[in-house]
Amino acid sequence: MFNQPGRWGGRRKILATKRQVLEYFQSHGVVRPQDLMAVFGYQYEGALQKLRMLRKERLIEHLGDPGEWGITATGLRRLRYYAKRGSVKPQG
Repeated sequence: MFNQPGRWGGRRKILATKRQVLEYFQSHGVVRPQDLMAVFGYQYEGALQKLRMLRKERLIEHLGDPGEWGITATGLRRLRYYAKRGSVKPQG
């Protein structure tokens, strides 16, 4: 359990940046964990972890149906900040 790569302090490959996930939310409206798995290559638990992290920062919110998430006003404001700042999306 402790020797698994990418676990317990090891480095993991970044599948998608926060900006990329928020842009996906903006373009699709309602997003499920399965969408993040299909688009960005997350495992199911990784997709849930990303959604929980974004919810904790109040960038997304849980919608009425189970497993459905949507972007908040704070998330849209963060996207405008990224666009204004001119942050570069990573290639690949």
